[in-house]
Amino acid sequence: MCGHESFKKSKLLAVVNPVSGRGRAKAAWPLLEKALIELGIEYSVEWTQHPGHATDLASHAHTRGFSRVLSIGGDGTLREVIQGLLGTDIEVGLIPAGSGNDFCRTLGVPRDPLRALDVALGGDVRQVNVGEIDGTAFINVAGCGIDADIAMLAATKLRFLGGRLLYFASALVQLAVHKPKRYKLTIDGETISVNAYLIAAANGRYYGGGMMIAPNADPCDGLFDVCVVRHMPKAEFVVNLPRVYAGNHLGHPRVEMWRGRSVVVETDSPARCQADGEVVATTPVRFQISQHLVSVVCPPGASKISRGR
Repeated sequence: MCGHESFKKSKLLAVVNPVSGRGRAKAAWPLLEKALIELGIEYSVEWTQHPGHATDLASHAHTRGFSRVLSIGGDGTLREVIQGLLGTDIEVGLIPAGSGNDFCRTLGVPRDPLRALDVALGGDVRQVNVGEIDGTAFINVAGCGIDADIAMLAATKLRFLGGRLLYFASALVQLAVHKPKRYKLTIDGETISVNAYLIAAANGRYYGGGMMIAPNADPCDGLFDVCVVRHMPKAEFVVNLPRVYAGNHLGHPRVEMWRGRSVVVETDSPARCQADGEVVATTPVRFQISQHLVSVVCPPGASKISRGR
């Protein structure tokens, strides 16, 4: 590891979610702690104990004198940490240790925990946009429809699968019972009505364990890339699902992309909405780019956001 001399005078708070990635975060911590001690980094560690705990821990980081928070877990843990840091200048380092780790994919953060720590301590700090869904922060992708149903199933009955298989299997199961809804979307004042499987407001490029839902999304540009997947025969949906992992779904005639800072979603009957893989609301909802930015430590020397690894 190198490039960490300037950080040795700062204090680091490590927030570890022990259940992330079926215990991956918990298993990674001894390696990370050993490296921090060898580097002479002053740190404290806190273990999350319940949903929302990471937000509480992060919200007290400033008063405790920390200048950087290390989020050790998945996208859900990162979302909670970001929520607690809004309005502060505390920086966030990322250790991907969850089931999806999709925001780390967009930024190009290594999967290996020690390589990720190298970035978290010595990388370049970038100002990254934050999304809000009815006042709740999210950092990666929020959406309504089948993707929220998939997220709910992945977090409960199929959680034992893990990784890409978890989300792909959940998608196939939900597709069998999901019925597309009629959505009214208002994107920066422009209104459209669609019969669709899902509406995704993307700050990052990936979700669902590696699905490149928004290949051109840039979390630093102040806009969502809004993906609308219109109704199609279920067999056609299944055949085209693998194309999403490579971002090749944009050529499909039933897939549309829009861009905007504000997305209002209305339906005739309530539809679940997810943010960073966790169901947090039902329609009607509003996704918007927050007035707050968050300082995220990215791989050094990167001139633009990664398009995958």
